[in-house]
Amino acid sequence: MPAMPRLSLFRHPAVILAICVLSLLFDAPGYVLAVVGLFLLWKYRILKLPARLGLTAAVLLPKALFFWLNRRLVDGVFQLQMWTYATSSTLWTWSLLVFGIGVGCFFMADAFRRRVSAPEPWPRIVTVALVSLMGIAFVGMSIFGFVGWNDDFQVIAAGEGGRWRLTHLVRGTVASFSTADVEAITVDDVRLPESVEPLWGVRVRLRDGRSFSLQTASMGTEAKLKSLAEAMDLPAGVMHLRMPPGPEWVNQGRKERSK
Repeated sequence: MPAMPRLSLFRHPAVILAICVLSLLFDAPGYVLAVVGLFLLWKYRILKLPARLGLTAAVLLPKALFFWLNRRLVDGVFQLQMWTYATSSTLWTWSLLVFGIGVGCFFMADAFRRRVSAPEPWPRIVTVALVSLMGIAFVGMSIFGFVGWNDDFQVIAAGEGGRWRLTHLVRGTVASFSTADVEAITVDDVRLPESVEPLWGVRVRLRDGRSFSLQTASMGTEAKLKSLAEAMDLPAGVMHLRMPPGPEWVNQGRKERSK
């Protein structure tokens, strides 16, 4: 009986390229996908050398950059929002993808506009308007998500003179305060009822009436905020963490000082 030709799905160029692209769409799993995709890319040499080098750089450089940025987070800096353009290659990829869809909508609208005029032009005019509005919506969403405009702040960092700063990567420092200025720091579960992924709403309220919030899905949020309570030396009951399935956590007060 003649031997069947040996076929390997992972030798297919489309599959290898898909794995490399998927590595850019995910943060932690993306490192594994990047290793697998580049291994297959160089093992089977599906592209010419310049193309392989370019694709390797496109896959590895964002991962290396964000790994380096995360390693540079020093003591006194609490990065609560990890979904930023300085820390997430996934955000870059999705933002560019959505932006590209928006630009594609503009090209489609222009193509509809250039079509030969029909006896009744109104259907074409409505189509051009709707597709153009879709393009504006996609481009707006990509920019809005890329800059993190829905968050009032993204980082809590120690400043000079025992003060603390709420910082946004685009807006810069949005508030500077001392520990005594903090009225409350709360965290609540704000995910939709049908969602299984965690989404935490973090709010910092100051005694002068100002309030700042962000929403984050970072798995390390609880540990970071508990460390923050200790680093800020918060009075008892200032920080409340309501993060199911665990019980509510309330900070216990100032650190014991030796006399």
